[in-house]
Amino acid sequence: MKKVLSILLAVVSALVILATPVSLQNVQAANTVADNGCYIIKCSTNSKYCLDITGESKKNRANVRLYQRNGNYGQKFVFRAVGNYYYIQNMASGLYLTVTGGKAVKGANIMQYELKKTKAQKWQAVRNSDGTYTFVSAINSSYCLDLTSAKVANGTNIRLWTCGKSSGQKWRLVKLYKVTIKDRYPSASSNSKVCKYYAIKKKYTGKTCYVSAGEAVWLEKGNYAIYGYAKSKNGVSNPSSMTIDGNKVYQVGSNTAAEVTGKGTIYDWLYTS
Repeated sequence: MKKVLSILLAVVSALVILATPVSLQNVQAANTVADNGCYIIKCSTNSKYCLDITGESKKNRANVRLYQRNGNYGQKFVFRAVGNYYYIQNMASGLYLTVTGGKAVKGANIMQYELKKTKAQKWQAVRNSDGTYTFVSAINSSYCLDLTSAKVANGTNIRLWTCGKSSGQKWRLVKLYKVTIKDRYPSASSNSKVCKYYAIKKKYTGKTCYVSAGEAVWLEKGNYAIYGYAKSKNGVSNPSSMTIDGNKVYQVGSNTAAEVTGKGTIYDWLYTS
């Protein structure tokens, strides 16, 4: 009798293992996104588009959509690990990607909402063989974050849908790095030399962001031009440039590039943290 019971238990265990969803098995070994890492969640088929909080809203229930990349904080997300899952937090609002209604049904809308620590806010990041990621809902591992009809256009809605091979369920993560601009003349006696504002312009794209001295900004890898302004955003002075490359920042001069790693000052211009 004991032998029969042992055989039955072995058979049941085997069936349970076989019944485990393939997607869940894959996910458990694929928690590879950096905890507290900041990312842009790009469309896999067109790098000009990414996940976006409508209007950079800071309100609960604001909609999540696809939109052209513009550098706004409504398009930057922090991944906060909890076991095999992540809470995905928007940097502009501090709110989290959430399945509306908390149920795994086709077409359930994705919104942002304050942290409730429910399954509706937990996502597993599955790294695909092509380097993209698929985000699987903790509510049901058969449902994924989905770009409606895989349509690449401003305003296309983000929803929950059954997991499949659609390009609308594949996303590319662009890592961002924190850079803090420092006053170029912190000890200058003349106010005319104090840079109150800085303009950081990504080369080849024409996109510019303005920051105050001492303010942090999150940037992806790339080449940037940096300009210092005296008391306002008028009258450009002291143009220079920098290159963000992983955790390293390069201050580029006329002939040479000096590399600084870790925390430290780069020519009195900026530093990473």
